[in-house]
Amino acid sequence: MLTVFRAPTNHLWYLAILVTEFSWVFIFLVLLLIVLPATDPTYRTAQFLFGLAAIGFLLVPYLQAMSLAKKLLPDFQENFAGAAFHFPPLQVRPWLFLTGMATRKTVSRKYEYDAVNGLSLDFYPAQKDGLLPCVVVVHGGSWAAGDSLQLPELNLELARAGYHVASINYRLAPGHHYPAPLEDLQQAILFLQQNAGQLNIDKTRFVLLGRSAGGQIALSAAYTMHNPSLRAVIDFYGPTDMVWGYENPTSPLVLDSRKIMEDYLGGTL
Repeated sequence: MLTVFRAPTNHLWYLAILVTEFSWVFIFLVLLLIVLPATDPTYRTAQFLFGLAAIGFLLVPYLQAMSLAKKLLPDFQENFAGAAFHFPPLQVRPWLFLTGMATRKTVSRKYEYDAVNGLSLDFYPAQKDGLLPCVVVVHGGSWAAGDSLQLPELNLELARAGYHVASINYRLAPGHHYPAPLEDLQQAILFLQQNAGQLNIDKTRFVLLGRSAGGQIALSAAYTMHNPSLRAVIDFYGPTDMVWGYENPTSPLVLDSRKIMEDYLGGTL
């Protein structure tokens, strides 16, 4: 049921993420329960019906993803009239959940881009030749956790598509406050530009990509750095209105969002 209804507490919220991301594992376990005979034959029918209901709930994430994929291109065309978009045909390949997304691995290299603060980045070279654009990935973690090892599948997919990828580490709260992560991101871009020749990066074409708190950092940097080499910014569910978020906090039982922002900003709003 956590695939459909909101989790009321923090632990159930993490469980909901686990069930949604790896629902195929739970489907397999439920199928085993359906196949195995019930200890009491009188409960056999109930066990079977309960199993079918559980599988129905566990299939919801897949059905939602397929529905979203079908509507994605029309929605983009409707909201960005005149722009050209290319989306590969929808391919439903369930076996990738078992075999992994990457059929060809790309080896990343670690570089220290800020010796003073001991900050590094993981660089995934593009799997094409020539000077190519670079996507700078900013991890999530409520500004207080996480590292550059997040989203390796996405980094590998972008590298195979012909983009260099630099997944960065940055200073975390509560030990460091805003705008420290933005300064770190700016320093990482400077490092990549200074080493563009060695890394085969087109230093005039950078894209910022962030998830959750990293999305907020990426957006803030893109709209305040005034760097002409930044061509695009991608925000995966990052907060965009910090004032509204502070005035309308989530349930502390799930996530104490107000305290998280205070730790990041170094005070109240």
